[in-house]
Amino acid sequence: MEKNRVAVVRYTPGKKAVEKAISLCEGIKDLKPYHKVMIKPNVVLGGKVYKNLLKGVVTNTVILEELILFLKDFGCTDICIGEGSVLLPDLGVDTATAFNYSGITELAKRYEVKLMDFYQYPFESVTFEGKKVDISLPVLESDYIINVPVLKTHNQTKVSLSIKNLKGVLSFKSKKSFHDLNLERYIALLGSYIQPQLNIVDGIYTVNNGPVSSDWQQVGIVLAGNDPLSVDVVGATILGFAPHDVGHLREYADITGGSLDIDNLDIKGEPLESIHLETRWDEPWPEQILKLHGIQGVSIPAPGQSLCSSCGFGIAMALHMFFREVPGQKFDKVEIRMSRDVKVSPGSKNVFLLGKCAINANKHIINAVKIKGCPPSINDCYNSFKEHMVIAT
Repeated sequence: MEKNRVAVVRYTPGKKAVEKAISLCEGIKDLKPYHKVMIKPNVVLGGKVYKNLLKGVVTNTVILEELILFLKDFGCTDICIGEGSVLLPDLGVDTATAFNYSGITELAKRYEVKLMDFYQYPFESVTFEGKKVDISLPVLESDYIINVPVLKTHNQTKVSLSIKNLKGVLSFKSKKSFHDLNLERYIALLGSYIQPQLNIVDGIYTVNNGPVSSDWQQVGIVLAGNDPLSVDVVGATILGFAPHDVGHLREYADITGGSLDIDNLDIKGEPLESIHLETRWDEPWPEQILKLHGIQGVSIPAPGQSLCSSCGFGIAMALHMFFREVPGQKFDKVEIRMSRDVKVSPGSKNVFLLGKCAINANKHIINAVKIKGCPPSINDCYNSFKEHMVIAT
């Protein structure tokens, strides 16, 4: 049986690493110049407050530029870049701001490529294991999907690579529902349904404790291959993870019959032994916030996989806003809970339940400060902290 091919190429500016990677993996055997091409980068979020969080977080425009030039040289004229980014209305953060701050808006204008915010277009409902899921109709109507994720860690799924990147094609409601169901199983079901024709991983940088982090390191590679699982097996290995320990890769292999064994792949280009990375994925972000501001007396356990992105990013911003005003402060047994996975500890004196999931999971807590919403408003969280958080005496 023929092995799936994955290219691993060193990135050097101006040396056409993307073209070389596509050539090594024979990635465009089925592409035709008349195809309607959809490029799906990872543009998880972007806006003024996140303007310095680009390296290893969002797909680098130099990779997209090389890809666009390659496609145009090939004869493709119907090219679109599409994404559905995190929405934070309190901060004016949406897909448009993410495109702007990543440089993709300017890139698309320069090369006359269409730019698409998936939330502004229709979705088509499909059913995965009895559950309705809404997928971007323009993605489903594309002739050729090129998936361009970033080589990075993720604090809920260990890695965010080709398969995980496809979550961006969902409606906002369906993204939230994945966290209510079985996140890694549904990521795998989605990936097996869409199956991009080509996957190109931007590995110029990576981040620890992703998906959004300032703790980046330079890697300088590009991966490419037709099979997303094969590409992700290589990517996970480079990041230091055994592929069978990554839930959504294991689920995808179970669904599709694919292999998690790197020895079953035909790897072209750089030997993996020449790429040495040490990455971290599981330092809980609430602890990082408390440590950054020197806060004592506050417990915020890691929320687990049931916390959706908009809720998590919004709550993180509210915590930063409040704690930066009271650096080094000690509070009186404060407990902050988000998501349905974490229950309130006995004996807590000052409990905050943030969002619908945390409130529903802790209905027996009578005197908690409850901030409603799905997701809860950043301003509501901040104002509640300011009004109700008790300082230790």
